[in-house]
Amino acid sequence: MADAAGGSAPELATSMVGTFQGSTVGLGTIVGSAVFNVLFVIGMCAICTPKEFAPLELTWFPLARDCCYYILTLAPLVGF
Repeated sequence: MADAAGGSAPELATSMVGTFQGSTVGLGTIVGSAVFNVLFVIGMCAICTPKEFAPLELTWFPLARDCCYYILTLAPLVGF
């Protein structure tokens, strides 16, 4: 948990400063970071797969699930 908090602390600080200054950088930081994290993790899993397990077969469900949750959580964020 400390690693997650330490990795997200700069993003949180940027979002808070941008939000309280009336800038749209807060929303852009959150959305951009989330999309990057999801796609980066999937890409690194595919790249780092050992040869005996290659090609890595990824299913549609995790990506579809995450996208649905992002949409559901971003709608109230945009509303506020």
